[in-house]
Amino acid sequence: MLISKENLQHFIERAGTEVYKQANQILKNDKIVIEKFQLGWECQYIYVYAKVVDGYRKLNVNFTIDVEEQNIEIYHCQCNYYSAKICAHTLACILLFCKDERYEKQALQAINEKQKEDELEKFSHFMNEFSDENEVLMEKEKDEYEYIPDGTVKIIPELKYDGYPLGLIINFKIGEKTFYKIKDI
Repeated sequence: MLISKENLQHFIERAGTEVYKQANQILKNDKIVIEKFQLGWECQYIYVYAKVVDGYRKLNVNFTIDVEEQNIEIYHCQCNYYSAKICAHTLACILLFCKDERYEKQALQAINEKQKEDELEKFSHFMNEFSDENEVLMEKEKDEYEYIPDGTVKIIPELKYDGYPLGLIINFKIGEKTFYKIKDI
């Protein structure tokens, strides 16, 4: 769970009984659309953006979930009641997020994809550094050794991260004195 039951219960208690009843009425009327999620600092925070139809108005509501603490950190609504304490619109959005498993699954999927992307980027950076160092060593080897005995063929792997959607790419170079890129294995 992205928001623990204890933290949700504490949030409901802070809102009060009347606000909780109003939030449930908003939920029953199906007047909420959770529009998007955005991941914050190293996937520790999830920013949730929603719209609530209240009579003739469409109100923007957003809240931030601290994934590690399983807690709601920051929340905001455009209504007039918001400035005093937690409003029914905000509470209804949070209740919907917690009750409907689709949203939590989408948020967790986004976190997993971002973490994989970050790991690939780190790996790519490491491999590109390693590849660059290897090329420098190859250049040094070419300069240091004037004679390479016949029949000494080298195959050099080269890993590069080419971003999404291609991902990790491996190329091979083969040769004795001059290296050629292998196009088709």
